[in-house]
Amino acid sequence: MDAAAQPMDACPLCGAGAAVEAQAQTLALAGLGVAHIGFGHCDSCGHIHQVRRASDALLREHYAAYSNYTCFDPQAARAAPPGNLTRRLLSLAEARAPKGMAYEVGCATGYHLAHFRHAGWAVGGCDPSPKAVAQAREIFDIAVDCGTDAQMLPRRDGLALVLFSHVLEHMV
Repeated sequence: MDAAAQPMDACPLCGAGAAVEAQAQTLALAGLGVAHIGFGHCDSCGHIHQVRRASDALLREHYAAYSNYTCFDPQAARAAPPGNLTRRLLSLAEARAPKGMAYEVGCATGYHLAHFRHAGWAVGGCDPSPKAVAQAREIFDIAVDCGTDAQMLPRRDGLALVLFSHVLEHMV
């Protein structure tokens, strides 16, 4: 389908259909075909979001079979100090939420969660990639659910914090 012919999604914040596309990309996904995506903002409320996205089926297949959010050097990952983003997430969390269960949606191999656990949080998370979920267990000994936020969050009670970091643009 031509990117220009693919309909734009309504704004996830206000529901308006008047999006202004600022960037369009055509991605060739190995084994899956072509995906046309676009980024822009809502002309009504200004919210910046993905205004054209790949189909739900394509996203599910990509993250289940081809996700590249995996770790190639487990020993280095275990020894790595928290990066800038992880330190920022910890700082924001500790300023706004009592320590308890931190649950990360789209946690990949659990890198952020490992540092949250080291800082005294109980941790859990979910990711649609079976390979990333297995690596979270193998590398950081973190039990991570294989699935999406819509599948996993309703099953969770008592969460002090839910993290969505660099994940919204990937969600169905």
